[in-house]
Amino acid sequence: MRLNGDAAYSHYAQDELVLEIRPGNTCNLACQTCWPQASSRVTDYYRKAKKTIDIKGVDSVWDATTILPVLPRVKDIIILGGEPFYDKKTLGFLSWLSQQSHQPNLTIFTNGSVVDVEWLANYAGKITLVFSLDAVGVAAEYVRFGCKWADVWANYQRCLEIDTIEVRVNITTSPYNYAYILPLVEQLLPQWPKVVSWGIASQSSNSLFMCESAIPTEKRTTVIAYLEPVVELLSQANIDHMQKINAINAITSIVSNLNAWPYDADKHKQMLDFIQDMDQVKHVDIQDYCPEVVDYLGVN
Repeated sequence: MRLNGDAAYSHYAQDELVLEIRPGNTCNLACQTCWPQASSRVTDYYRKAKKTIDIKGVDSVWDATTILPVLPRVKDIIILGGEPFYDKKTLGFLSWLSQQSHQPNLTIFTNGSVVDVEWLANYAGKITLVFSLDAVGVAAEYVRFGCKWADVWANYQRCLEIDTIEVRVNITTSPYNYAYILPLVEQLLPQWPKVVSWGIASQSSNSLFMCESAIPTEKRTTVIAYLEPVVELLSQANIDHMQKINAINAITSIVSNLNAWPYDADKHKQMLDFIQDMDQVKHVDIQDYCPEVVDYLGVN
């Protein structure tokens, strides 16, 4: 652990700081795997569906100038949301920061739907932009409800063209997107980012049921058939060796769980109920977006 810490912070001087800030949960999307603390739209739909909500501290008063006394020591700032490029608090902070004589390196997590490319191109510090991408096309528009995939992908490609931006991708895996990881990987491969990280939806307390156990046993071979070609494609891909290993491990872990984990009827029911409740308040139908998921989850 000490060696890992040394590696992570060896490039920091003794008095340098890294800040992680989340100005609020204001967001323009209501992703199926998200939670109220991270999205105001998810909060709204949870309320409409009469689900339990805990957003303590999300609306706390936050003044960007409070960091002014230590700003010269700040080497990196990590900005979470909500959606930073939609939240007025964050946009105000970014505007203020771009006017300071010291402009720290930024890591910004974004859903990619409303990226301020001009601001990014003119910021003096280094920027790492982490796009959250879980699927492509109409499936993406369901899983990350409220987005237009064409706009997200156009913003992603524009940011790839800016030399001062390091573009990364985070993929959150869940039963919602097991059928769509292959086309997403195919779309990323021609310009594979320096880092593609893999999250797991079921690690959040709001979505513990969004896991392999929720998939009926008789449908698991279908799901595995969607995932195994991803491993084959990655095995032959000309990408960084460690990136290849991490991606393959993420997919093979899902396949292993599908083979080993027992079916949990309660989690399956929770998944189906959640889909039904969210579709009702969002006025959509999963069958119009994700027929493959409808098939292997047995959505009525």
